[in-house]
Amino acid sequence: MLETEIKELRKAIEALTAALEKNPVSATEAPAPEAPVEPEPAVEKEVPKNQDEVPKNQDELTFEMLKDATLKASRAGYKDAIRKKLNEMGLSKIQDLEARVSGPEDFYKWLKELMQ
Repeated sequence: MLETEIKELRKAIEALTAALEKNPVSATEAPAPEAPVEPEPAVEKEVPKNQDEVPKNQDELTFEMLKDATLKASRAGYKDAIRKKLNEMGLSKIQDLEARVSGPEDFYKWLKELMQ
């Protein structure tokens, strides 16, 4: 069955190759560049005053804060503890925490307790 499908696919490829050789496709010209657009002024994001505090609201914890705290703990010599905690949670990397409802907050609290 697979051999038949492979033979049919091979015939189709050969037919397409022959058709392309008879009627080569020419490259289309690139569209003319548009007039430069002036960038809008960057809006500064509100940065938490003290990133060491555990956020009170779930929306305040960003992935960047979680990543920074994890890197800080890892560089402080807690790499094995972080890996063990992620394994306990059934995760391989901190990006997988985002799929969990309370995972990022719990992990962030654990990191802060670890660093004290």
